[in-house]
Amino acid sequence: MPTDPMHTIEIPPGEPGANRSWRKLLTALDDTERGGFAVQGPWLDGGAQYKLPVGALIVAVDHTSETEHRIRLLRVNARGRLTTERDSTFKRDRSSFGTGMRHTLARALAAHPPAAPDREPHLVQSPEPTNHYDGRCAACGHPVPANTGRLDGAPGDRHHVRHKPGDCPPAPPAEPRRNLHAQTCADCGGLIEAGAGILTSPYEGVWEVRHDGPCPPPEKKTAPPPPPRRANMLPDQCVRCGQEVPEGEGLLIDPAYRGALYTVEHNGPCPPSPADGHRTWRVIAGVPGPFNPRPGRYWQNGDIDRFTVHPRTDEGPVPRRAPGRRPGRHRSGISLIGVIVAEDPPYYNRDADGEDPSEELIGEDGWVFTGRIRAATAEEAALLLAEEAEAEIDATLSARVNRLLAWRYPDPDSGVRYLSEEELARELEDLHLVGLRTRPAPGSNFGYDGHPDLAWIADDWPWVMTTTYNGRDGDNWSLTNWRDDVALLHPMTDELRQLVTDLTARYGPGRPA
Repeated sequence: MPTDPMHTIEIPPGEPGANRSWRKLLTALDDTERGGFAVQGPWLDGGAQYKLPVGALIVAVDHTSETEHRIRLLRVNARGRLTTERDSTFKRDRSSFGTGMRHTLARALAAHPPAAPDREPHLVQSPEPTNHYDGRCAACGHPVPANTGRLDGAPGDRHHVRHKPGDCPPAPPAEPRRNLHAQTCADCGGLIEAGAGILTSPYEGVWEVRHDGPCPPPEKKTAPPPPPRRANMLPDQCVRCGQEVPEGEGLLIDPAYRGALYTVEHNGPCPPSPADGHRTWRVIAGVPGPFNPRPGRYWQNGDIDRFTVHPRTDEGPVPRRAPGRRPGRHRSGISLIGVIVAEDPPYYNRDADGEDPSEELIGEDGWVFTGRIRAATAEEAALLLAEEAEAEIDATLSARVNRLLAWRYPDPDSGVRYLSEEELARELEDLHLVGLRTRPAPGSNFGYDGHPDLAWIADDWPWVMTTTYNGRDGDNWSLTNWRDDVALLHPMTDELRQLVTDLTARYGPGRPA
């Protein structure tokens, strides 16, 4: 028996306006299933082309509403075309695949049994994806009604709606882009008001503004206004007068090169300087450390301190009656009590190799601060001079203590000796300290780990005893002869008795032993 030929059949697409459509090749009927599940066979894509044998049965269902269904039974005839065996529309979902429709499908299967497995349908051409919802064309931007366009995109990616070829409406002429802000013309440099120019792009990422038409002649060209200057958001020093400019009261000066810091000047004339009518001198301070884009100030206007100055020719000499005037350290410069009246912007000095030293930084990187001082008045310098006088008294007493008293190793020719065992056995309850700061000189053990060097006396005792703690690592512990200390006895001379009197008068009587 000759085998029926296979024909290329295009499956009818879904009906326009249908909520849902599906197509199946009918190969069997399962009466145990409800509705369309009774139709057994492979699914077919609407609009696609398949190779099907003669007699193949196709069930096409279109849900035109929530309850109304159109069901068609189609058959492939001997000429390779589809013949409609039944076309029914059901108003109710329950009756769509009822007894009548199932009898029709069963009779068709009996008359046209399914083909052998080796003659099953195979896809020839997939249908073009259609948009099921309204969208906007990705090419022209115009609306695309549902089921009138096509979908673009690779499998798994997001699809974009487009018109079918030739359906995009013609694009309107493009309007030139206008400048939103007043800018200068790229051709003539004249000012173009907002919205009066045309934006052009000589190359990607760069936009320029040009006149809409020919540029005006030079005599009619409007010069652009100077760019507005920004106010300082942080307090800073004025580059003109060196005084501090509060936040928002000054103007920024653009840096001279990329990466440099902005500087600040007063908005208008500088206010009178506190140094007006006074002679001023320059002082310098260096702070080593890494670069900081905002180093701040080293001094504040009005700070009172002792400064060392090296007067220049344009500054003039320091008056001899300036408060606290004396030679500077190592006889370099002149030291005086001064008041900060201004500070210049600092600069960063790089001198890690020692080849570019500043006055305050040698072999170190750091900030160099330059201030201006005037001589303090007698009232302004009084407190600091009083503190220096007190420190001088303490230093003088400390020098006498270090000169007259031994603390660990006595000089055999001075009469100073270690406390003997016989004297150690004597009652020393009447000993008491000489003052509270017996040895406050820098470098002494006073206050060190709670064990200061001390001096002791007793009534009618011809000695002054000094004690030094001897329990630290590295000490010669064999010298310990009183408690945990090295105790030495000094003969009570007139000079030593005067020292004890001065210490007691300065620091008060000491505590008992």
